[in-house]
Amino acid sequence: GFGFIFHGLGAHLGHQHPLHVLNAIGAESDDERLEQTIEGVASVYEPQVLAACPEGPIVLGGYSFGILVALELALRFERMGRDVPLLISFDGFAPGHPRLMPINQRLAMHLREFARRGHLGRTEYVRARIEAIKRRFRPDVQDGMFTPPDVLDAEMNARLRRVADGLFEARGKYRPARMVGCDVLLLKASIPFDWQGSVFEPLYGWREFTTGRIDTMVVPGEHLQMFRSENDELLAEIVLSRLSELEASA
Repeated sequence: GFGFIFHGLGAHLGHQHPLHVLNAIGAESDDERLEQTIEGVASVYEPQVLAACPEGPIVLGGYSFGILVALELALRFERMGRDVPLLISFDGFAPGHPRLMPINQRLAMHLREFARRGHLGRTEYVRARIEAIKRRFRPDVQDGMFTPPDVLDAEMNARLRRVADGLFEARGKYRPARMVGCDVLLLKASIPFDWQGSVFEPLYGWREFTTGRIDTMVVPGEHLQMFRSENDELLAEIVLSRLSELEASA
């Protein structure tokens, strides 16, 4: 949605490490040209990033879906000879992850869980699975994480749902042709996704897409709670520590 969620992190990073953020295409106003591919979104963002960072190294990051756009930008900048030393994934999966179990295994798993419960437990289980599916494919944009405070209205809510639909469709199609050479810092929410039937690889699949080093750190809360104010200082400490390593080795 909106880049304002990075405000707390940016404040803690300080002026020595300026943070530039990008709103989702279509978040601010309806746009008939709303991009439905990762490559299309990256093409819109690429000149904006280069204008903000005309020289020197570029550290790219993305929250959730946004990490895929950051990955595509990293590939493009590496091809043009720019130094991209680090990719920061804020609880975002690599392309094609998490992977679903084969359909027969998923059905067997759900049938076993359903069978072992009593009548009330079975009703609760079905309700929980329906809610899990909703959270997976239609994020709750009313959470307040996707829009600036006090501006959510019916029109904006509907627009952000359309944006989310387009981005999740793009997410499922994206498969980059090659690996990046930069390091990856993976910041994982401490409360994992409740996506039964999915295979969660510990590195969220990033080993398949980078030849660089991968570091992981855990941040308290669920996925949508990662950028709560109580996490701002911790996130900044983690990022600044990794940036200090990069600066020392430069």
